[in-house]
Amino acid sequence: MIILITSWVFLDNIAELIWPDNNGLAYVYQEMFSSGIMLIASIGLFIFHWKHAKD
Repeated sequence: MIILITSWVFLDNIAELIWPDNNGLAYVYQEMFSSGIMLIASIGLFIFHWKHAKD
């Protein structure tokens, strides 16, 4: 869980570097970038743990 939170903060900082403006459409892009990558990472971790829990 700590790794996910840390990586979300890291991705949020990267998104702010890519889209430095925090109003309007740039903010939406920042949130979509960091949330989308975190969703993919969370799904990957879920599948990884689910496959190994079956053994």
